Amino acid sequence: MPSSFLRWAPLALVVASLAAPQAQASGFHILEQGAKSSAEGGAFIARADDASALYFNPAGIAFFDGPRTLGGFSGVYLGRISFTPDQDVRKGIIPAPYNALFNGGERSMNEHVGTPIHFYYAQPLQGTPFAVGLAVTTPFGLKTDWSDPAADTRFASWLTDLRTFVYSFNGAARLGGGWAASIGLDYAKADLEDYSRRILVPVSGVGAFEYDMNANGKGNKWGFDAGLMWKGAHGWSFGAVYRSKFDINAEGGVSITPAGAVPAPIDAQIRKMLPSSAASGTLKLPAVYGVGIAYTGDPRWEAELDVRRIAWSHFDSIPLDLEQNTPMLPDQTVAENWSDATSYRLGGAYNLSPRHQLRAGVYYETSPIPLSTLRPSIPDSDRTGVSIGYGGKFGKFTLDAYYLYISGKTTTVTAADADLSGSLLEEASRLGTYHTRVDLVGFSIGYRF
Repeated sequence: MPSSFLRWAPLALVVASLAAPQAQASGFHILEQGAKSSAEGGAFIARADDASALYFNPAGIAFFDGPRTLGGFSGVYLGRISFTPDQDVRKGIIPAPYNALFNGGERSMNEHVGTPIHFYYAQPLQGTPFAVGLAVTTPFGLKTDWSDPAADTRFASWLTDLRTFVYSFNGAARLGGGWAASIGLDYAKADLEDYSRRILVPVSGVGAFEYDMNANGKGNKWGFDAGLMWKGAHGWSFGAVYRSKFDINAEGGVSITPAGAVPAPIDAQIRKMLPSSAASGTLKLPAVYGVGIAYTGDPRWEAELDVRRIAWSHFDSIPLDLEQNTPMLPDQTVAENWSDATSYRLGGAYNLSPRHQLRAGVYYETSPIPLSTLRPSIPDSDRTGVSIGYGGKFGKFTLDAYYLYISGKTTTVTAADADLSGSLLEEASRLGTYHTRVDLVGFSIGYRF
């Protein structure tokens, strides 16, 4: 095998796999954890007046007059994300005959519907200023699927499937003067079921062979959250919330298998240099915090403005430790260098009657990902969201529904953003223009005991 092997078989893909990003929100964060809040652009920190308060601001449950529960899901349609490669620039980077591996055609990500779920139960402690609650949310994850034997994206991304669940246990208390505060423990479980991409292994005097490299892993970590809420005179309210970071040590493995027919002696030689191996790495999930101000003093309508910050600068690098490392597949740490992301969210509702409510919202959110690490598995960009929804009361039951349209800013990765000292195939696979649109629809059903 040639000494330039490492330029063609990038090791960073294994490490990057532990990021397991998705294409729905800032980085791979999912704010849609309740249909009422999602219908109002995610602006819900200062009101938090249904059981999803346990995610948006747990201090809100201190004001509940009785037990409440809420459960539901979102359908995230990822069928309108495309990548148009810059074929001319690729030809200048990738020498013949390897530039023939790219066809230059526009590629749309395979259609997929993710279904993040949420469940909440809040219980005021009668006769006291205290309340407790339990929440199950899915605030990180989802799926990207570019799988196609001829896709130009295959050397940077093939398939990603990450699922996370956060189990939260909260306590809240009214403090007097309209104030309430909360504190909670959060237990996060992450399951990277699949991260695959293609590598090319050239063999001197024989040719080059494509292999699939896949990583998987599972891990868990404890964290905490805190909230603060004030309900003042004339319908004004204020809220603040903080959810801690999680550094999850994921235990799993890396497997390397031929993508097509490979002669047995050559396959055996390649597998010695690139063995499948148990592996571990750290998945750095960011802290999330925000503030909001709301007005609910008019019986016909209400409105809220929130500012949220996702501390993605914590996602600065991804370390990987391989049990069976080799000179061509060593342990390493890859820089990501993300930055914090900010979202500005405005939402409100109009009461058609005491039982029926129409809702709408809008938001703008910045992307945390620099062009130097933007890849098809992370087709993120600055984005704008517009939402509408409905809320109904039917006896002790409530029904909430929403639709959210997200439009991402068209983003182009150029040769100036590439690291030509590393894997040329990986870098060439990133060069081009990304177009992002995501549609979401979701429902929540609640019950007041």
